[in-house]
Amino acid sequence: MDDAIIDVENIVRRLRQNRELGHPRTAFRVVLDASLEVRSAVVYASFIVVFVCLPIFFLGGVAANNGTEYVCTGFSTDVSNPTKQSGPRLGPYFTFNSSRLVLRNNFICGSGAAAGQASGCAAGAAYPAVYLNGVTADFIHDVRGNVGQNNGLDAIVMHGTVTTSLSWIDPSNSSSPHALGYLLDASLTMNGSLTLTVHDATVKALGGGITLNGGTLDASNATFTSLADGPAGNINLCPTASSSSPFLVCGQAPRADNWGGLTVTNDESGHAGTATLVNSHVKYALTGIAIDNGAPAGLVLQGTEIGPTNADGISAQDTAVTVGDWSAVHSSIHNVGARGINASFTGTTAAGGVTVSNASFNQSGKEAILANVISGQAVGITGNTISNAGTYGIQLIGAVSPVVKNNTLLTTGFTGSSALPIPTHFPAIYLNGLNGADFVTDITGNKGFGNNLDAIAFHG
Repeated sequence: MDDAIIDVENIVRRLRQNRELGHPRTAFRVVLDASLEVRSAVVYASFIVVFVCLPIFFLGGVAANNGTEYVCTGFSTDVSNPTKQSGPRLGPYFTFNSSRLVLRNNFICGSGAAAGQASGCAAGAAYPAVYLNGVTADFIHDVRGNVGQNNGLDAIVMHGTVTTSLSWIDPSNSSSPHALGYLLDASLTMNGSLTLTVHDATVKALGGGITLNGGTLDASNATFTSLADGPAGNINLCPTASSSSPFLVCGQAPRADNWGGLTVTNDESGHAGTATLVNSHVKYALTGIAIDNGAPAGLVLQGTEIGPTNADGISAQDTAVTVGDWSAVHSSIHNVGARGINASFTGTTAAGGVTVSNASFNQSGKEAILANVISGQAVGITGNTISNAGTYGIQLIGAVSPVVKNNTLLTTGFTGSSALPIPTHFPAIYLNGLNGADFVTDITGNKGFGNNLDAIAFHG
């Protein structure tokens, strides 16, 4: 195509110059000479392109097994409307630093079959219909409308940056055409005032996490989990322990550090990111949810479960945290390696405080709830059940007029194993540096059993 453009442009230029001559030559002669004039240049350019791209065909690994591969740098890539059938491994596969990817209205079937297995539109192995390896794309206008059936995975597996708001599509395998959902094999980043909407869907990730810089997470009836969590969602990368997958080792159980978790923070202009999770679940993450926005509106959990995690269930820096019910469903945080909630307010007085009500906490390496509120934010911890916290069940640092009432604390303050606890003499509740505490109406009704110290330790 480049050769044709160069040829035509030169012919048009020479014809225009010929018309201005006193004795014009024949058009045939002008066209022939103009074409021959650039012929050697375009032929050499074509050979250079071939030599540059030739090593791609000798690549090993995943890239060598693709039905179709695009390697682009700084150009627009447009794949629209084709039908692709019976790829030996993957469907379309992209490894690129592209200024614009257009991938829409494609139908892909029967891809992902290992050699000697499926053909046509028969079901294949666990390779995805589409793999976007390091994508930067607009998922409203440019990546949309892609459908498939009977692929190894009827899914778009990806990692990279999404430049628009994104509504998550739950992937599922089917023998009839349906929308290709999404899976993450590494980190996903969204920058600016964008919204990630996850309603009635499962987000499976591995390695990296999901980061919203200045954006909004809107999750309802959602699950955020590991790619290795086979039972979760409508698609299983490892149907059996002997299955093969290009993304994980089948036969290994999911772990509490399989992916990075959810991170919400500010964008470069200072716009605050927020997150709301309703009747949802975050599990097998390094940290369940990390949020840092310095604003009164921050993280809201309603009837949501977090755990297992390797570190904190919730890590909040200068950000309001509200944990409560959804209908009759209580929130819960369990099996966390560090703290259930770790909230610190040391950088700004603009941020809201911590409100936790009617939630359950079980099995935390350290405190179930830690709130450092030396900047004067409000704290309300009411009606919660806390068990098996490694240190304090609740620790508040510098709290001003806190409300801590009607909580039940069980077997907290033991840092050893449940079989051989190591006495460390942590009290069930530690109010570290109170200011303006009311022990008649605000700090009352708390009870416990089997804690290292069935007591509220305090000063202030």
